[in-house]
Amino acid sequence: MDFNYKTFRDNILKSLSDYKINTLGIKKNGMDTHYKKEYPHILPKDKEIYNLIQSEYSLELWDLIKRYKIKLHKEFHHLNSSQALCFNLFYPIIKENRANLIIGENENIIGWNFEFVPDKLEKTNFDVFIQTDKNNYYFEIKYTEDKFSSKEINEASIKRYQEIYENKLKDFNGLTAEIFLENYQIFRNLSYIGNGIINFIFLKSRIDLDKKIKDIIELNCNKKLQKRIKIIYIEDIVNNALSVKELEEYFNIFSKKYIM
Repeated sequence: MDFNYKTFRDNILKSLSDYKINTLGIKKNGMDTHYKKEYPHILPKDKEIYNLIQSEYSLELWDLIKRYKIKLHKEFHHLNSSQALCFNLFYPIIKENRANLIIGENENIIGWNFEFVPDKLEKTNFDVFIQTDKNNYYFEIKYTEDKFSSKEINEASIKRYQEIYENKLKDFNGLTAEIFLENYQIFRNLSYIGNGIINFIFLKSRIDLDKKIKDIIELNCNKKLQKRIKIIYIEDIVNNALSVKELEEYFNIFSKKYIM
């Protein structure tokens, strides 16, 4: 089945626009700061807190965001913000110490961070980092973004690859500077594979993203590396969470908002 990105995105934005009016009761449209235009799937800037699912978790989460100065994306007030989705998806599970709902293993969470930058010089940013009593887990989340980012192939970017990434990615099969730069965001994430498990999270309908990751796993990874790269579907996390009594009501709302 072919994936039509425009149809996918249009359907998501229509659903989120309905959610803004029917669930949040907010009729006013918010401003896209780039296009300087109002859209129905965007919250007014002074209502951005409502992008956190209103629950026992939301005020505590908002307080943590402010207290620890977690930098909000400039599009955080967009209802399709992947950062907001990330906060809404992960925080209740982390709060309840139910890592098994995400990783499928009964491990105890002993540390975590949103917007995690492992190396302040290299500057790769993971949406979430979770440390358990058994392993480290790094998460990259996509929602309505059109793709994983690439980087222009030029002398400077090739030099950066050779100086910073080539050795870190030496166990990957057939990797060249050109392949790295064409799949820049993915391989930057994978450059931390020696530190833990790298996880990519998106909807099952994103067969385009699914194919991209699976092609890299098949073409560039030996069996040892393959075991340290995971694709996790948002729907599977939600279905797992719905089986937990204290999370059932919350994730019914999450599903209504994010999953059509």
